[in-house]
Amino acid sequence: MAIKIDPEKVFQSWIALLPGGSDKEERFYDLVQDEFIKRDAGLSWDFETVGSLFGKKQEYLRVSGSESGFFCLVGTQKMGKDLFVSWHCYTTKNIGKMIPQNVGQAVVIGIANMFKSDFVQIERLRAFASLVKNCVVEAVEKLYEEEKWDKKKLNRMSSGVLGPI
Repeated sequence: MAIKIDPEKVFQSWIALLPGGSDKEERFYDLVQDEFIKRDAGLSWDFETVGSLFGKKQEYLRVSGSESGFFCLVGTQKMGKDLFVSWHCYTTKNIGKMIPQNVGQAVVIGIANMFKSDFVQIERLRAFASLVKNCVVEAVEKLYEEEKWDKKKLNRMSSGVLGPI
């Protein structure tokens, strides 16, 4: 059975294109998992089918850490001769109330809600998201080196409510 991901619960993302890398999908996933093992950070991961009951489905590497309710998805899409890779951090919690996205939202939510945010939990979430994303980026960089692709074209920063990580 496929797990359903609410797109509104995805709060941080990163993407890259591996030019001419459509045959590198298995190598990419091996490199990502090697990075997880090398870092020995208590991560757990497994391949999961993501999608809705009647919609399209796809396999993703679902990664979890010590913070319950927060996960990362690592995915690939073959696009002709290229391979599109992605990393997304998502939650089963209401992230909008936990991390105001900008000053205007903080004012709308109110000062009281800002103090309800758990600073330590937010920092642990940033650390988890950064660790998993960095493992994915390291794997992509290794593929770029192996294939002698131009690493200057690789964007290493993610985007989302946690800011660039």
